[in-house]
Amino acid sequence: MRTYTFLLSNLCRGKPKPDFNVVRRSLSVLKGLIYHLDEEVVVDACWTLSYLSDGPYENNQVVIDSLGSADIPQLIRLLKHSNKKIQTPALRIVGNIVTGTNAQIQQLIDNNALPCLLYLLSSSSKDLLIEACWVMSNIAAGTPD
Repeated sequence: MRTYTFLLSNLCRGKPKPDFNVVRRSLSVLKGLIYHLDEEVVVDACWTLSYLSDGPYENNQVVIDSLGSADIPQLIRLLKHSNKKIQTPALRIVGNIVTGTNAQIQQLIDNNALPCLLYLLSSSSKDLLIEACWVMSNIAAGTPD
């Protein structure tokens, strides 16, 4: 599993990016790997999902839709993980989600993303602080409700 997730992460991070229609086949496996007990697998699975959700709007939506309501709570839990190497790509995925629709942003709010983002504001990591502020600003820019 480590080798698979490491390979896929590196492929999706590289330039040029692989054909999305080929790598999207791995989404069902990747979303399951965010629950894996091996932290290295979780790190690389999260990075891969972040790379795949950071692209053209259509690709972003496919990744977000593949996560669905069942996996969003786990993704949010990962924001409070003790390992910064897991928090960082999980936060990046959440950041990519908040560039989506108001319904997707609301799904994050409904699954208690705001307390986890607030938790990240106490991080000693400047990168996590900047990313958490960016995510919260995108949430705040949503609808008045």
